[in-house]
Amino acid sequence: MAAGSFIFENKLRPGCYIQVKGVPKASANMSERGTVVILMNSDSGGLITEIGANDILTGSSSAKGYPLSMFTDTKNILNYVYPYVNKIIIGRLNYGGTSASAVILKDEGSNPTLTAKAIYDGTFGNNLSVIIKAEELGEGKYKGKGFFVKTSLKGGVVDEQNVQSPEELKDNDYLKFVKSESLAVLASTAAVDLTGGTNGEESPENLTKILSRLTGMSWNTLGFCGKDENKSVIDSYIRNLRENKGKYRQAVLFNNGTSDYEGIISPYQAFAVDDDDVDWLSYPNSDEGEEGKRTAELRMRQMFAVSFVAAITAGSDVNVSNTYAPVPQNVIDVIPAVEEDEEVELELKSGLFTFTHNSQNRIVIEKDINTLHTYTQTRTAPFSKNRVIRCLDELSNTKVMIWEEMFIGKIDNNVTGRNLLKSQILTIIQNLVKVGALSDSDTTVVVEPGDEPDKVRSYETVRPIDSMEQLYSYVTVLG
Repeated sequence: MAAGSFIFENKLRPGCYIQVKGVPKASANMSERGTVVILMNSDSGGLITEIGANDILTGSSSAKGYPLSMFTDTKNILNYVYPYVNKIIIGRLNYGGTSASAVILKDEGSNPTLTAKAIYDGTFGNNLSVIIKAEELGEGKYKGKGFFVKTSLKGGVVDEQNVQSPEELKDNDYLKFVKSESLAVLASTAAVDLTGGTNGEESPENLTKILSRLTGMSWNTLGFCGKDENKSVIDSYIRNLRENKGKYRQAVLFNNGTSDYEGIISPYQAFAVDDDDVDWLSYPNSDEGEEGKRTAELRMRQMFAVSFVAAITAGSDVNVSNTYAPVPQNVIDVIPAVEEDEEVELELKSGLFTFTHNSQNRIVIEKDINTLHTYTQTRTAPFSKNRVIRCLDELSNTKVMIWEEMFIGKIDNNVTGRNLLKSQILTIIQNLVKVGALSDSDTTVVVEPGDEPDKVRSYETVRPIDSMEQLYSYVTVLG
């Protein structure tokens, strides 16, 4: 189905075309939020990996190659993501390397007959080992020939099997057993380390494949911190989703305020965490090696900030603003720090997502904004507020879903059909009113026939609710 925005009523494909605009001052069930996409380099994983929040906490199988320790390590990107969302979709930019492996059994000609191979390519697989110990197990042919086969990750057992023969070995969440037609008997005691795992290269081809896959998936916000040319690709991708595909998503791109678009959020500060040397990160050593190391470390801290913003945005409801929301507790400072009012105001006016200190000296989000900062009669100041955009996106996304599932090609374009459509749109709006995302005043819905028999027009007037942000207090002191 075609969908998206329109300027003129000249579309050819059946679909739901939505025109969302602001006005000058004179003038169904909601979808579940909480899915974030993180584009990153990783030492493990497929091109696309989906991890649920419960899987993170339990370490279950959907988090293959991403053990729980990765979500608790404060120097790992994922630690700044999982507390705020229900699902993480990891797009691995450096996919396509070599999987680690180890030969367990050989035939008489020294040809491998049983090999352990990491499920995913990447250096992460080099931390895996297979340990075999003989066990008194079973009856009959294999009595006394049973074995404990353990898969170990950095010394910790992540899988163990009781088997009587190599044929019985089953793949697990971390590796698979590659078997030949004829297998020798397992050695009574053996321990082999997987080696040879390598990461692929971050490539435009991987990014293109990831974005293509994401188009057909359900998510809220994407986070990326990397090359400027890739930021441009993602910027165009988000615009195409919102304006031509009827998929209202946002992306968080580091230091990309020039987007000037409600679909793009742009922090420009890095997170210094735990025992970081803030001065060293802020001012590179003159030595080339040290400077290179500092640059890499700073880029990782920038990704911490991007991932946090993407996650908290994806996980925030349509009636919630993240203005003055605190950053994770282990963040000790931001780079660069912004203290002067004039600096803060300048960054905000440029559409940059800024972190500052509140009156209790806690680091907080100064203002929950996107990069839109050039206002027009149809893109007014409220469109720069992410709470407002979340509400309007929910309205549009739900309307597209209802139109596709209930109306397109199914309902007659007559008074009865149009009244049914009006009723559904009113239900969507009322649901947003109930949760405090839209005002219950000034709401109007008009549905009328278009210029051709298969066209319908709808006009909705709504007033999004924002959060209190500014207090002007007049105090009169009596003598």
